[in-house]
Amino acid sequence: MAKQVSVIATGIEPESLIMLRTRFLLDWYKFYGVKYPYALFDFQRKLLRDGMYEAYNIWLFGPAANQAEYKSWTALHKAEYDNFTTWQRNHPLKLRNDEFYNTGKIASIK
Repeated sequence: MAKQVSVIATGIEPESLIMLRTRFLLDWYKFYGVKYPYALFDFQRKLLRDGMYEAYNIWLFGPAANQAEYKSWTALHKAEYDNFTTWQRNHPLKLRNDEFYNTGKIASIK
């Protein structure tokens, strides 16, 4: 994550978080994806591949960042937002037992 800090140097907004998280996700699969399987990152990679990652991040961070801008985005991108909510209902995040949730193992990655 520290490699991408320049992306948020001007401030943390949904748009900069999308770029930061996309770069992190791509790096994760380059270096750690096989050794440390993680359903959340697999889910996010599928969102990215299916063209839903921006809408997902806006949905995730938009309301907290600026409720008025979020409402405006959903109105201006209604088809995209509707496609995402449909996608989300049909592709729920499913955690797997063989992963490292809450075990502290991911924190030790160097």
